[in-house]
Amino acid sequence: MKNKTLRVTVVLTALLLTAFAVATIQSQNQQNQNIVPFINLYLQGASSTNTVTQPKLDIGSDYEFSGDIYEAIVVTADNIVIDGKGYSLIGSGSGSGPGFTLDGRQNVTIRNVNVKGWDIGFYLVSSSNNNLSGNNATNNGQYGFYLESSGNNTLSGNIATDSTEVLYGFGFYLNSSSNNILSGNIATDNNHGFWLNSSSNNNILSGNTAANNSQVGFWLNSTSNNTLSGNNATKNDRCNFVIGSSSNNTLSGNTATNSTAPGFGNGFLLVSSSNNTLSGNTATDNNHGFWLLGSSNNTLSGNTATNNGQAFYVASSSTEFSRNNTFSGNIATDNTFGFLITYLSDNNTFSGNTVANNTEYGFFLEHILYSNLTGNTAINNGQYGFCLNSSSSNNILSGNIATNNNYGFYLNSSSNNNILSGNTAANNTEYGFYLYSSSYNNLTGNTANSNGNMGFALYSGSNNNNLTDNDAIGNNNYGFYLHSSSYNNLTGNNATGSAQAGFGQVSSSNNTLSGNAATNNYYGFSLSGSNNNNLTNNAATNNNYGFFLYTSHNNTLHFDIAINSTVQAYYTGSSTGNDFTGSVEANYLRIMVLGAFGGALQGANVLVEVDGNIVYASPGFNGSDPTTDESGLTPWIIVPYKTCVDGTNWVENTTKVTVKYAWLTFTNNSRTVDMSSSHTETFQAEVMTLLGLLLAIAGLQGGVNPMVYIVAVVAAIGAVASALFYYFRFRR
Repeated sequence: MKNKTLRVTVVLTALLLTAFAVATIQSQNQQNQNIVPFINLYLQGASSTNTVTQPKLDIGSDYEFSGDIYEAIVVTADNIVIDGKGYSLIGSGSGSGPGFTLDGRQNVTIRNVNVKGWDIGFYLVSSSNNNLSGNNATNNGQYGFYLESSGNNTLSGNIATDSTEVLYGFGFYLNSSSNNILSGNIATDNNHGFWLNSSSNNNILSGNTAANNSQVGFWLNSTSNNTLSGNNATKNDRCNFVIGSSSNNTLSGNTATNSTAPGFGNGFLLVSSSNNTLSGNTATDNNHGFWLLGSSNNTLSGNTATNNGQAFYVASSSTEFSRNNTFSGNIATDNTFGFLITYLSDNNTFSGNTVANNTEYGFFLEHILYSNLTGNTAINNGQYGFCLNSSSSNNILSGNIATNNNYGFYLNSSSNNNILSGNTAANNTEYGFYLYSSSYNNLTGNTANSNGNMGFALYSGSNNNNLTDNDAIGNNNYGFYLHSSSYNNLTGNNATGSAQAGFGQVSSSNNTLSGNAATNNYYGFSLSGSNNNNLTNNAATNNNYGFFLYTSHNNTLHFDIAINSTVQAYYTGSSTGNDFTGSVEANYLRIMVLGAFGGALQGANVLVEVDGNIVYASPGFNGSDPTTDESGLTPWIIVPYKTCVDGTNWVENTTKVTVKYAWLTFTNNSRTVDMSSSHTETFQAEVMTLLGLLLAIAGLQGGVNPMVYIVAVVAAIGAVASALFYYFRFRR
C-alpha cells in the first residue's frame, strides 16, 4: 500500500509539473507574439529623418575649435582634420538638423568634439575612409552618429548619450553602410545603442558598450557578414543584442546583462535570421539569455548563460520555423530553464552542452521533431535533466548524462518514436528514465544507476517500446518498471541491486521479456495483476524471489532460470494459467577435494553431470573447465535442481559428481549430490597404503604439488628395492 501511494503521489507530481511547463510555454508563446510588432514598429520609424535648415559653418581645411560653436558644421573638403579640443558644437534642439555633416567626403578626421542639442550629432552620407574618435554626442534627439551609404569609416572611442526621440533615439546608426569599424564606443541612455540597418554589411564592432538604453543595445536588421566581438550590452531594457532578418553575422566574446523588460528582456535575440554564428558570448541576468525566434541554420557554440529566465530559448513564430540550428559546447547554469525548445522548432542539434543548477529543466522540448541531442550533460536541475513533452517525436538522444536532477530523462504525452542510446542517468531523486503515455520509443545501451526511485519506468499507456541492453544498477525501488503499459519488448537488459524488483510489472499485459538478467534484487521478476506476458530465457540470480507472480494469469515463462533464490525460486500466489515449461530452478555447487590426510588437493579433475548431461568437466574428463585450485576448490558451478517439463509439472534433477587425480592411482569418487540449496561438496582422495604411510612419515600432506607425489612414489619404490636387496644378501 505504501508503494502504491508513493507511485500515485509521484505520478500526480509529474502531471502538475507538466501542467506548469505547459503554462510556461503558453506564456512564452504570448511573448513570441509581442516581440514581432515591437520590431516592426521600429523598422517603420527608423528609415528617415526630418531636418530644417540651420545656420551653417563650412569647413574646407584643417580646423581646431577655440570655443563652443552654435552653428551646424558642413565639411566641404577631403583629407582634413577637425579637432574640437574638448569644446562643444551646440544645437537648438528638435528640428535643428545635423551638427556635423559629411556628404561625399573622404579621409576626414574629427576628434575631441562635444556635439549636443541637434537632431543628429554626426551625419555621414556617401562618405568613406573617415575617422571619428574621442567625440561625445549628447542629447541629440534622433541620432548620435548616423552613417548613410557610407563605407570604410572608423569610429573609435566615441560616446553617444540621451538620444531619445520617439521612434528614433539611436546612439550609433548605420544604414546601407558597409565595411566600417566601430571600436571602443559607448552608447548610453538612448532608445537604441548601436543599429546596423538595411544592407549594412561587413562591418566590425569591437569593444563597444551599450548601457541603459530603453530599447536595444545592439541591433542588426537586414544585414549580413558583420562581426561583433568583445562588446558589452547591459541594462538595455528590451534587448541587449538583436539580429533581425540578418544572415552570416558573427558574434563572439560579447556580454549581455540585465535586460529585464516584461515580455522582452533578451540577452541575444535572433528573429527571422539564418546562418549566423554566436560563439563565446555571455548572457547574465536577462529574461532570456539566447532566444531564437523563427530563425534557422544558426550556430551557437561555447556560449554561457547564467541566472536568466530561459538560458537558451528556441521557438517558431507564426510565419517562420526555427530549424537546423546547432548548439554545441554551451553552458547554462542557475537559470529557470537551461534549453527550452518549443513550437515545431525541429531538426536542431545539441551537442556537448552543459546545463546545471537550473531551477526547472535542463533540456525541455515541447512538440519537437527530428532533433538530435548528443553528449550533453544535465546536472542538479530542479525538475528534469532531459524532457520530451507533448508529441515530441523522432528525436535522437545519445551519449547524454543526467545526474542529480529530479528526473533524468522524461518522455511525456505521446512523445513517440524517439531513440535513446548510450545515455546515463545517475543519482536522480526519482527516476532515471521515465516514459508517460509515450510509445514506440527505442532505448538501447543506456545506464540508470543509484536513482532514488526507479531506473527505467513506463507508465500509463506507454506501449510498444523497445528496451535493449540497458543497465539498471543500485536503484532504490525498481530497476525496470511497467505500469499499465503493454506490448513492450525488453531484451538483454540487466537489473542489479534494486531494493524491490529488478523487473516489475503492475497491471501490464502482453509484454515480452527475453534474455534479461536480474541479480541481487529482492524480486528478480515481479508481476502483479499482469496477464498474458511472455518471459523467455531470463535469468534471476541471488534474489530473495526469482520470479514472483501475484494475481497474474496466463503468462508464459519458458526456459527462464532462477539461481540461488534465498526464499523461493518461483512464486505464484493467487495466479492461474501460467506456463513454466523449460524453466529451471538452480543453485550453486562448489567441489572441494582433499588429499588422503586432509590437505587441499590442487589439480584434481571434476565431472558434474545432471541427468546424464555434463555441466562441468575438467581436462581429466576431456573438458575445458578448471581443475581444483591451491585451496582444493573448483569455481562455483550453476547446477539445475528442478525443471518444469510440462506447464506446471516440476521434476527434480539428479546430479552426480565424479572426482579423480590423473597422476596417481586414486580411486575415482562418484556420488549423487543434493542440489536443493547452494553449498560446497567435499571429496577426499584415496591412495595406496604404503604411499600414504611414507607421505605421513615425510609430513607431506595438504596443498601438495603433483610432482611431490611422483617423487614420493619413486622414493618408495627405491626404498622397497633396497630393503629386498639387503635382505637377500644377508640371508646368503
